[in-house]
Amino acid sequence: YVASCVEAFRTGLYISGPETFGSGEYGSLEALIASVLLDQEASESAVSMDPSFGSIREPLLKVTNLMRSMEYQTSIPTTLGGAPMQTTYNVKLWQIDQKIGQGPYEFPSVFSYFLPEYVPDSGPNAPAKLTSPETILVTGTKNVALLNGMFSLIKYGLSDCRDGFSTYPGYGDCNDNGLYERSYGHLFYEPNGTDDYEKASELALLLTAGRLSKDNLNAIVDACSSEPNPTSKTRCMQQLIVTTGEF
Repeated sequence: YVASCVEAFRTGLYISGPETFGSGEYGSLEALIASVLLDQEASESAVSMDPSFGSIREPLLKVTNLMRSMEYQTSIPTTLGGAPMQTTYNVKLWQIDQKIGQGPYEFPSVFSYFLPEYVPDSGPNAPAKLTSPETILVTGTKNVALLNGMFSLIKYGLSDCRDGFSTYPGYGDCNDNGLYERSYGHLFYEPNGTDDYEKASELALLLTAGRLSKDNLNAIVDACSSEPNPTSKTRCMQQLIVTTGEF
C-alpha cells in the first residue's frame, strides 16, 4: 500500500482498472490521492478479514480520536460561585506518558515509542512471527490506565477523577451527572438518531469508522437501555464502544 502511494507520487500516475489518474509529473497530487483512496488495501473490505492485515491503534491516538470525534472543548462549570475564572485552558494531559506509555513530545528515544521489528512474545502473532510494533506498549497496567482515563473523560470531563488524564482543577466533586463540575472541559457531542440503535450506530461510525460489528452494537444498545436519560445513555455507549476491539 505504502509502496503503491510512493510510486504514484514519484511517477505522477496511478492506474485503477480502465482509469488513469495524474499528470505524469513528479508529485502529482491527483495520482497520490487516487492511490490512497483506490488501492485494494483501502477499498476492498475482504482485506480486513485477513488476521495478518493492519495494526493496532496506538494508545495516544485512541485518546485523541475520542477527544476529536466527540468534540472535546474547554468549558468551566457554570455552577461555580465566586469571581469569574480563566476559560482559556489548554488541553492538559498530565504525565500521560507514564499512564499509557505515550505522550506528546515524550519520546523515550530518537527511535520513537516502539521498535519496527518488534514481535510480541505471546498471542497469535508469536508463532507466525508477525511484527506488531505498537504492541510493545500494550501491558495490563497501561491498558487499565488507558480505559480508566477514557472512562473518566467521558463521565467527568478532563480532570483527575477516577484516574483521569488531567489534574485537579481546584473546584468541584467527581459526580457522574452530566454537569462536569470538576473538569477543565468535556465531550460535547450528542448523536442525532431517533432511537438508541441509530444513536449508537452514529457513535460507532465516528469512534470505529463503522467497523463495529452488529453483535457488539446490539449488546451495547441493550446494556445502556436502562439509563435514565439520553445524555447518560450517550455516556454509557461511549464507554462501551471504547472497550471494543474495533476501537
